[in-house]
Amino acid sequence: MRCVLGPLGAHLVRDRFLAVMTLLLAILVLSPLFQARFLPLTDLHCHAAYASLAKQLWAGDPVVSHFYMVQPQPSPYWVSYLILIALAAVVGPVYATHVFVGIVLVFVPLSFMRLMVALGRSPRLGLLAFALSWDFNVMFGFVAYSFAIGLSRPQLHF
Repeated sequence: MRCVLGPLGAHLVRDRFLAVMTLLLAILVLSPLFQARFLPLTDLHCHAAYASLAKQLWAGDPVVSHFYMVQPQPSPYWVSYLILIALAAVVGPVYATHVFVGIVLVFVPLSFMRLMVALGRSPRLGLLAFALSWDFNVMFGFVAYSFAIGLSRPQLHF
């Protein structure tokens, strides 16, 4: 029987140690997000501001549209900005960055676990990737890049 969550989900359901450790390490990795209201990530505040400007542009704000325009060419940041705009509508712009960074911090180890399953290795090796969650890219606020790493799906064909 195939699990709805995919191969990694099947491992999480079968392996109680893997599921519990994933949950505990995710809580540990996310705990710094609750220590400060404004995250001290170098580039993140710029991305939150751009997402806010995009929302004002789409709303037709004449002052903002006088100085800024949305580029019609696809950009790697578009997905991040759309997520930040959606989250900001629910929890406000400051906490939208917290939620988005939290998603990124958990996605990176989960993608490593998916890679281990695709390689035929134990997904427990992916627990080590929680140590990589707060890496150089996240510290500099390049959360769109880290988000893309977390969304990557291994396509292995030998």
